[in-house]
Amino acid sequence: MPDGFKIIDKQFAKATAPDGSVDLQRLKKMVAATYEDFERDVERIDRSMRLMIEENDRLTRDLEATIRALGLENAGYAPALENMSHGLCIFDADNRLLVANSRFQEIYDLPKELVRPGVAMSRLIDAIKEHEKGRGCTTQEGLGCMTLGKTPGDSLRSEWALANGAIVEVVATRVKDGGLVAVHEDVTEKRKAQAHIERLARHDALTGLPNRATFHEILNSRLSDDKAGNGIAIYYLDLDRFKAVNDTFGHAVGDELLRQVARRLRHAVRDKDVVARFSGDEFAVIQQDVADPEAVEMVAQRVLDGIGNRFKINDHLFHIGASIGVSLFPSDSRDADRLIKNADIALYRAKADGGNTFRFYEPTMDANMRERRSLEFELQAAVENEDFELFYQPLFDLKQNRICAFEALLRWNSPLRGRMAPAAFIGLAEETGLIAPIGKWVLRQACREAMKWPNDLKVAVNVSAKQFKADHLPLLVAAALAESGLAPSRLELEVTESVLLQNTERTIDTLRQLKDLGVSISMDDFGAGYSSLSYLYRFPFDKLKIDRSYVCESDADDNARSIIRAMTGLGRSFGMKIVAEGVETRDELQVVRSEGCGEIQGYLISKPVPANEIAGLLAAQAAAA
Repeated sequence: MPDGFKIIDKQFAKATAPDGSVDLQRLKKMVAATYEDFERDVERIDRSMRLMIEENDRLTRDLEATIRALGLENAGYAPALENMSHGLCIFDADNRLLVANSRFQEIYDLPKELVRPGVAMSRLIDAIKEHEKGRGCTTQEGLGCMTLGKTPGDSLRSEWALANGAIVEVVATRVKDGGLVAVHEDVTEKRKAQAHIERLARHDALTGLPNRATFHEILNSRLSDDKAGNGIAIYYLDLDRFKAVNDTFGHAVGDELLRQVARRLRHAVRDKDVVARFSGDEFAVIQQDVADPEAVEMVAQRVLDGIGNRFKINDHLFHIGASIGVSLFPSDSRDADRLIKNADIALYRAKADGGNTFRFYEPTMDANMRERRSLEFELQAAVENEDFELFYQPLFDLKQNRICAFEALLRWNSPLRGRMAPAAFIGLAEETGLIAPIGKWVLRQACREAMKWPNDLKVAVNVSAKQFKADHLPLLVAAALAESGLAPSRLELEVTESVLLQNTERTIDTLRQLKDLGVSISMDDFGAGYSSLSYLYRFPFDKLKIDRSYVCESDADDNARSIIRAMTGLGRSFGMKIVAEGVETRDELQVVRSEGCGEIQGYLISKPVPANEIAGLLAAQAAAA
């Protein structure tokens, strides 16, 4: 039954007497009162409807004005808002919600009934904060930018982390009519990418360790914090024999070796210490709160022991070492750059002392390093100006009783230091790479000058390990022969055993290419290094030159004489000529002759002489003969 009829039925019952008669007057009054109430309700409802219509019209006008202010007056703005990748919410001048797209609702995981037009901004913010607080989020200030002032054009940007791990950037802007537009962007992946880029800029990509710039930044910070001068040690490391591994087994193995070294370094120091990779095989460490030098020595030795243990990569075992230079704050310097430089200087001393050791910085090292730098610059100028000269020391054939060859020996005519022997600069030339142009000059000059000698004389030229590693060595030799016109049979190339220790297969192949040119090959300083009979078996050297250290002891030491006897017998069994180096006395001559050496070289015959004295030396020999 409709509600209106129920009301009339109740009123009719009230107007009916027990005897069934109806009090019409009372019934009329009751109906009239009910009608008045109904009239009032209708009027109240009508007013409410008119207010709702007016409010809806106002909201519509505000929304349209805001949309126009945003440049979204196109009739298709609604689909555009829904397809945005950013969350968008628009408020009127009274901070009531006009419109919000579904992405806004999705970012904050809000119920749909909450995100509706007319909702106050404060209620919406409180709901978001409460929701995030319930999920465990403690940083909820990011939405505060939505409550900025009323000046049109004002804009604020903030960022906050949600409980689900997302990072949201909020940009709120006041528009001309006082309304507010807030754009909410999920920047989680963007921030991760930025953090990754920043990490790459600050860390070594291969090992994950801080790079040189970051190391320098941390060191400056540590120095500033250590006001009391409690002590900081800087370790500068360089791996021994790493380049040989990298060149022989490839960069993939070299990279893995560097990664393993990085892990061992981290294990060798404390968590609060800093390990960095500078470049190549160079690493550095910051050790804080250094009590005394003994504590530094313990750490340095622990690092050496860790890196000295064998590495296993792809079923290969590698044994390398490290050289370490150490500088101390505040005793050595209070400046970060100077401390690193001092550690580098000490590292150079450690390497010069044979490697696999550590050295503390000493002030005298700085002077030595400056001297070395000066020598390096002068040597570079000498290469450009060809400030070199060849001296020649004869090799004497004991059977034919005559000079059979001359060994070319380099001299540097320095404008500042005078004439210098190779021992003073060849090591530096090899370290700096200058040995390549110097070696090329020696080879060409020796061939040119040998063309002035009698055709039965050979010229011997030393080839360093650095030169031998170059792929184009056979081409350089061929070019020098062709340019000078020297017969290949008159050129001897002398190599040391150190050459043979590097990349054996490639070395043997280069030796064979040189032999194919027609030149002869001698093993120089035989017995002084890491002799291996396998090299004599695999490659037929033309000569073995016995190191002078055995010759000078031969007349007084039976062991030295026995070694010479063994070497000569070995050489003869392979069909090689045997040369005794450093023969200075007739007693030494008698020993090496009796033990079967066919040629000698040394001051007994002649000291090295410049090219313009060779003719006189040959004439004197002819007269003596």
